[in-house]
Amino acid sequence: DDQLVKVSPLLEIVGDWKLFLSSAEEEETMNDIRKHERTGRPLGNERFTEPLERIMERTLRRQKPGPKGARKLQVK
Repeated sequence: DDQLVKVSPLLEIVGDWKLFLSSAEEEETMNDIRKHERTGRPLGNERFTEPLERIMERTLRRQKPGPKGARKLQVK
């Protein structure tokens, strides 16, 4: 258990995670899991991610790529 996850309810839902993850029927589902595993972002909809962002006090959803906080150059 930690601040984000309580293990026992998850174990009640899926007892054998190795079997559960190896039996995924759709390749798309497995690709989604792998993508989120690589990025470290949670896999879920806004209803799931918004409360996590409030708890963690940081943005977890994918943002628009590019420099952050870039200022517009003023041409004289």
